[in-house]
Amino acid sequence: MLLICVLVIATLATILVIIQTQTTKKSNEIRIGVLTSSTGESARYGQGVLNGIQMAVEEINSRGGVAGKRVRLIVEDDASDTSRAVSAFRKLASVDNVPVIIGPISSSAAMACSPVANELKVVLFSPSAATPAFSSPSDYTFRNRVSSQHEISELARTAYQQLGLRRIGILFVNNDYGLGNKTSFEQAFSKRGGTVPIAEAFDEGTTDVRSQLAKIKDRSPDGIFLVGQGTEGGYALRQARELGIKTRLLSTITIQRDDVLRIARDAANGVIFALPAYDPGASKVTDDFDKKYKQQSGQGSDMFSGNGYDAMYIMARAIEQGGYTADGIKTALFCIRNFPGVSGSTSFDKNGDVTKPVSIKVIEGGQFIYIEQTTKPAQ
Repeated sequence: MLLICVLVIATLATILVIIQTQTTKKSNEIRIGVLTSSTGESARYGQGVLNGIQMAVEEINSRGGVAGKRVRLIVEDDASDTSRAVSAFRKLASVDNVPVIIGPISSSAAMACSPVANELKVVLFSPSAATPAFSSPSDYTFRNRVSSQHEISELARTAYQQLGLRRIGILFVNNDYGLGNKTSFEQAFSKRGGTVPIAEAFDEGTTDVRSQLAKIKDRSPDGIFLVGQGTEGGYALRQARELGIKTRLLSTITIQRDDVLRIARDAANGVIFALPAYDPGASKVTDDFDKKYKQQSGQGSDMFSGNGYDAMYIMARAIEQGGYTADGIKTALFCIRNFPGVSGSTSFDKNGDVTKPVSIKVIEGGQFIYIEQTTKPAQ
């Protein structure tokens, strides 16, 4: 496989040289599209991703750029709106003529832009799309954020084996991210012997889920798996306690937000959730990144900023190895193995997916505390 990758990349590089020598006007820069969420519900994640990308670009340009050319970012904000994401993606691809776009941020936006990427033959590289449905073999879509299927498998294992839960109700946001997590949990928990007696959906941005919680309470589960995407999780936690629900509450990485804690207050205590492992103390490269990130942004790094930073460096390597074309970048990405990023070692499979370790945390006293961290990727 490695030999095939080397031969294919070498051939593409040769073709690229021929094309470039025949081009009368040469660009002195490498333009990379960035489709993020600087505003809206996903802004917290989008800004972290953008900060990480910009840090990487500054470092890359200070060292001479990519293939001797400076990197220039062309950034678009989708305002956490799926239709705007599609419009912005088309603009970056067709007007700005970039061969690769880092983003979108949300699963729903990434899913909506995926067919556009394949239609226009432009690489879509998301640092944060989590839904398992994003996986698709041999096309132009990639991500360096692990599929939530791996996280949810670990959460289901923890719920069944360590917490002794057997009947878990699900309360989920009605979008690609919520549906993907719901399905993954149902499958993983049922496989271990548990049951899901009820699953209730709510709309993005809702502040009242009392009716859904009441239906779940009536089924007497011994646990509830909550999947929000923005502040909905905070309202759900608070309202669950107001309704007298005392069962164990489980969730995803989207619960790890200060605004969710402000809304939920003490109702967040005891919530257990799964997330991709990201620990600044785990390696020198991650620790150095975290320190620099704090100096520049005034806050600690996280998986989103780390993935954004890695995404840019991965793209630089892909361009150097495959050339500055969508097909060259695509081929080079499929050949990347064990890229040493701040968010962990990265390799891409036939679906453009990665597999990384998973962590389990609990909320106590307004703090997100590790209770388990896998040393190997979840299976």
